[in-house]
Amino acid sequence: MRIVVGTLESVGASRGEMTTLICYDLHLDSKIVHCYPVSGVDVGTIMEDGGVLVDDSFHFMQT
Repeated sequence: MRIVVGTLESVGASRGEMTTLICYDLHLDSKIVHCYPVSGVDVGTIMEDGGVLVDDSFHFMQT
């Protein structure tokens, strides 16, 4: 299963452009999750008819 989560700030690059979108590739049988930045072009393929989930918890880490 794959889902795309959007953050409020850039988290990496995809296709040579900064992006706020992260794809979580979940392998439930083996309990493995792989995360990587994706472009807006990739979202339609990954999420099909679903929208991007929004999560900005990456930017609320305490120092």
